[in-house]
Amino acid sequence: MGEFHVDGLGVVRQCERVRAGAFDLYRGELDGVAVAIKVKGLGFPDDNAYIAQHSVVFSRLYSAIGYAGRFAPRAPGEELLVHEAERIRASAGTWNHDVLAAGPVRAREGEPGVLGLVMPWHPGPTLAELPRSEQRQLLPRMMISLWKALAAAAHGDLHGSNIIIAPERDRFVLIDPSVFLVEHKRHASGDSKTRCSFTTHPRYYPLLPPYYLPRTRLRDAPYLASQFEAFRWALSGCQLVAPGHTTGGATRGFAEQPVGRDEPGPADLLAVGILYYEALTGEHPFYDAEFTEPGWFGGVCLEGFRGSDTGFDAALVRIARPVVPPVARASDVHPDESALAMALLELRVHDLDTLVARAYPAAVAAQR
Repeated sequence: MGEFHVDGLGVVRQCERVRAGAFDLYRGELDGVAVAIKVKGLGFPDDNAYIAQHSVVFSRLYSAIGYAGRFAPRAPGEELLVHEAERIRASAGTWNHDVLAAGPVRAREGEPGVLGLVMPWHPGPTLAELPRSEQRQLLPRMMISLWKALAAAAHGDLHGSNIIIAPERDRFVLIDPSVFLVEHKRHASGDSKTRCSFTTHPRYYPLLPPYYLPRTRLRDAPYLASQFEAFRWALSGCQLVAPGHTTGGATRGFAEQPVGRDEPGPADLLAVGILYYEALTGEHPFYDAEFTEPGWFGGVCLEGFRGSDTGFDAALVRIARPVVPPVARASDVHPDESALAMALLELRVHDLDTLVARAYPAAVAAQR
């Protein structure tokens, strides 16, 4: 057992490391209350795309003159932690999570210390630790709150291990959001380079990456295929402003959380659908022998040249191939459960009223 000195908070005592890797996680006590401390770990690697326990960090470089889609230097671990704190605080309590402090953490007073996040320690199992039968019952009941939480702030790294379920099963906590770090450099020649670093779990973001945050509403691109088309336009520096209509604009616009959004981003909504589909069937709705890696990985869009993009063929083929409905994969799945899963996976849930109409029958069916 050790202790950490945290500026502005005091001394966190009885600290023990509960996870090691790219980031280390400690559990300790601050004035008798359990807290978590997250710092950059010794396992933080040097390459620019790496697996860190559950998630992956990618760094990409986009440019109008020959650099599109290449890897860029990775973002420092400290920068990722700072942005993670910003994203948690942006959720304004809807994730039932908070950052108590983001600053130097010292093993001894007077030492330089390292940047760390101090957060509440949330008791309870993660969604991934629960049996599928319980996930199947909980998820339809969580849908409304999930919608509101993801609308308040995009998460981008939503998977079962990042959702903590309270012991009483009456609330959930979203932790460890994705980070979106965008850096632009424009040369006097007119060339522009954009470094986009982000973290995510590719299993739950197989077709739309977490940094795809359109300014248009879900109903303006009402299906998965149309959202993927809008994503490709956004990579080339354009925005979908209405069905079938785009306008020019810098790529930086779509990589930032839109102001005043009252609905989740399509990438997060698709992740919710995948979680629910897996709870119903034990299978992944998209990955199979023919589609084995994220459809956006390796894709290239030159800014201002939408017709020149490459690397998206596998995703387009996968989207054109229908997902097998859960009711056809598992004999005990009720049609109402299957209907909710398919509406989420096809991105046909365009507002909260539609979600309520789908989720309530599925929740009732799960209790039968």
